[in-house]
Amino acid sequence: MRFLIDAPLPPATARWLTSQGYDATHVEALDLLQAPDEVILRRAADEQRLLITTDLDFPEILAIRHLQTPGVILIRLSDATPEYVHERLATLLSTASPETLTNAVTVLEDLRFRTRKLPLT
Repeated sequence: MRFLIDAPLPPATARWLTSQGYDATHVEALDLLQAPDEVILRRAADEQRLLITTDLDFPEILAIRHLQTPGVILIRLSDATPEYVHERLATLLSTASPETLTNAVTVLEDLRFRTRKLPLT
């Protein structure tokens, strides 16, 4: 799987995912730190990457525009430390298949994750 990590998360998350064998990059590495959300979504879709974010705007944009790609993993955790985020991502990625996460919005919470396929209605 390929991932694009949004600005609210540290570049360390992209490095951690890479160390786990995934293709991951942070928006900072693409010079997109100040880019509008639509530009980030388009880049993720163009590169067939799942966007990992804490920003609620991305699922909203996907719903309003009835988009079917890219997939988004929305992090909604009580502890935002990189270690905990990585722990929960590891659990998600070992549990959910790539087909489940692709073209879907997945909300990653402390005790569970929920997935809805795109387009959202």
